[in-house]
Amino acid sequence: MERALSATAALAGLLALLAPAGPAAAGAALGKQRLSGRYALGDRERSAAAIRAAVDRATERMALLRGVARARLYETSEPAPRLELGFPEGRIRVAQAGEAPVVTPDDGRPAAWTSRFGDTTTVVQTYRRGKLVQTFRGAMGSLRTDVYTLSPDARRLTVRSAITSAFLPEAVEFEVIYDREQARALGGSP
Repeated sequence: MERALSATAALAGLLALLAPAGPAAAGAALGKQRLSGRYALGDRERSAAAIRAAVDRATERMALLRGVARARLYETSEPAPRLELGFPEGRIRVAQAGEAPVVTPDDGRPAAWTSRFGDTTTVVQTYRRGKLVQTFRGAMGSLRTDVYTLSPDARRLTVRSAITSAFLPEAVEFEVIYDREQARALGGSP
């Protein structure tokens, strides 16, 4: 009897793996398709001001290293003038002008990435509930999370960023807005 139940459970598991993807998988594929494309930075000056204010606020209570921390955070938080998001087979790819593309498996497994400043970080990218989430973990414990959210009309991309570190008294949090370079209808090609 126990052997029959175990064989039945194994068969059910196998059938579940072989079954066509359900509505959730189809919805995720459509969401990824909508998010894929090229984006240009909206208001550069407004974005720079928001980042500067967030960095200043987070480093205000630092005494000795405030200047160094601010300079480094301003430099590494500068928004890219252009972004390109894509979801090639089993992967997530985010390309920014002036940087090597960030390419990781789409199942949440980490990958190494080196920035234009020579910093090597561990990156995890996932697509969840209509959002692309990137998490960068630095060698000294710093953590940056970027959440990419597309507007309902698919024309505007909001990137919300949070940077934490044992060296910062509080998180640096800001958002940057991008406009789709080539507007497209849902399901259309870029």
